[in-house]
Amino acid sequence: MYLDSLFIPACTSEEPAYTLSDEIAAFQIIPTESGAARFGPVLRLPAGSQLHACGDGFNERTLKVRCNGSFYFVFLQDLDAQRKHPSSVTYFDGDLLWN
Repeated sequence: MYLDSLFIPACTSEEPAYTLSDEIAAFQIIPTESGAARFGPVLRLPAGSQLHACGDGFNERTLKVRCNGSFYFVFLQDLDAQRKHPSSVTYFDGDLLWN
């Protein structure tokens, strides 16, 4: 696990968005009273949700995103499976780029 990945970043609305075409699993990131963060439950983000990329995931197969004011880790393979909308997600040198 990347040690610095479990924090809540200051995402702004200017970050590129991706609209889910199908629901996906996501690990919720929950703030603690001390200002740190911890893993929350695994949830399903519904189709139509807008995801904003916010940083690295907890490993090389995940990405940190913001959705409806909450933060999550999602699996890149779940986003890759939704590449039915190539204008939303593209890859460059193996890295995920958001359009």
